[in-house]
Amino acid sequence: MQNDIPVAVIISDNAEKEEDDKLPEHKKIVADWLTEEKRRYGSSLEKREREIIREFKEDPSGVRILIVVDKLLTGFDAPRNTFLYLAKQLRDHNLLQAIARVNRLFDGDEQHEAKVNGFIIDYSKNAKNLRDAMALFSNYDPEDIDRALLNTGEKIAELERIYQQLHGIFNTVRNRKDNEEYIRLLEEDVVKREIFYELVNKFIRQFSACGMIHDFARKFGEKKLARYQRELKKFVELKKIQKIKNAEEVDFSKYKDQIRRILDKYVSSEYVIELSEPLCLSETEAFNEFIEKAENGLSIKSKAEAIAAQTRRTISEQYHKDPEFYGKFSKKIEDLITQLKAARQEDLKALLDTAHDFQTQVQNYEDSDIPGELKGRKVYHPFYRSIVSIFSHYSVTSENICLVVTSLYDIIEKNKIVDWAGNIEVQRKVNLEMEDYLFDVVKEQKSIPLTIEEIESIMSSFWNLAVRNR
Repeated sequence: MQNDIPVAVIISDNAEKEEDDKLPEHKKIVADWLTEEKRRYGSSLEKREREIIREFKEDPSGVRILIVVDKLLTGFDAPRNTFLYLAKQLRDHNLLQAIARVNRLFDGDEQHEAKVNGFIIDYSKNAKNLRDAMALFSNYDPEDIDRALLNTGEKIAELERIYQQLHGIFNTVRNRKDNEEYIRLLEEDVVKREIFYELVNKFIRQFSACGMIHDFARKFGEKKLARYQRELKKFVELKKIQKIKNAEEVDFSKYKDQIRRILDKYVSSEYVIELSEPLCLSETEAFNEFIEKAENGLSIKSKAEAIAAQTRRTISEQYHKDPEFYGKFSKKIEDLITQLKAARQEDLKALLDTAHDFQTQVQNYEDSDIPGELKGRKVYHPFYRSIVSIFSHYSVTSENICLVVTSLYDIIEKNKIVDWAGNIEVQRKVNLEMEDYLFDVVKEQKSIPLTIEEIESIMSSFWNLAVRNR
């Protein structure tokens, strides 16, 4: 470990080709080290190498710097590998193989940051060798090599271009300190919003890439760098606010390290963690806490729209479990969204309260349509709602409907076995028992004249709801 960065070494084992007493001093040191590693890992070093390579490729907390001597030029693929330090001259095929180690793009994931380009730090003047290798092995344009050799000015120009594109989206915003103006503009133009989202990602990646160039800060200038840092912070926050407001998933975790490097001392590490951590949209308390934060600058209207969007998302995710309940609230939310679009300022507070009420009812799975007998037993609610309209035709009391619901539910429960939902025999047995109950008890004993179609509909509804709510 060096400064808390895990480092590993993989060296070709050629020591055995020479007698120990004939080895130069530095090779003796290497030979002794290899002997010790063999003792630790067994007679072969393959197990050790496999584990180190796995860590380097897959484990963000594992090996970050891998020092290699005469190894891994072929058959090694680690897309997140960003830097290659060349400490000796390579030629022809070996040089091309080495460069191939870092020339793959990587979009990142929840643990690995995104990568827009690789960096080759050359201590051995390999640029000429690269031209020779390209000429030897392929038809190429010499300008391709010039483009591959990093030009700080071109990288800065690309960063500035993305910066201008981002600001161009908001050129109609009058008050640059008012988040609501930015939010309203993005809300009204879906295409512009998607372009903004992608540009923010590009801005992070390009800014991070520039920051890795040794003379970037000097050429860019301290004041300009500070301004770009402030703007990056603002745009990342705005993207998060806008996505959460629309109940869209937002996750900056794969950019966390890049954001931390770019902002450096400008913000705390706690801020970067909070910014990059995804917000679980189904956690209503955390969602509401986020939209209520004064620094996020959401107006009453935007808060109501955010709650409506989050509730609509919950309805969409849960709809299959109780179509009657969620269908009812889906219509209420759509009506609320329509009202918000045309609402006067004085009506917004009442609409926000309504949004909160709908959110609470959907979140708690509560409505006033369930009779007292089943009120506290939510497992029965979707089944009750699925058949109440059928029995209402026959003036059946809520007490009798509740009895039918619990009886049919119990039939399903007593027949449940491992993997019951996909078991045709279980479904057949349940249907026979429900059919007997509906004909013998409900139709004959209770004199409720259900039709065959209604009986089949009840059986189908109960089975399907049981499967969806398992």
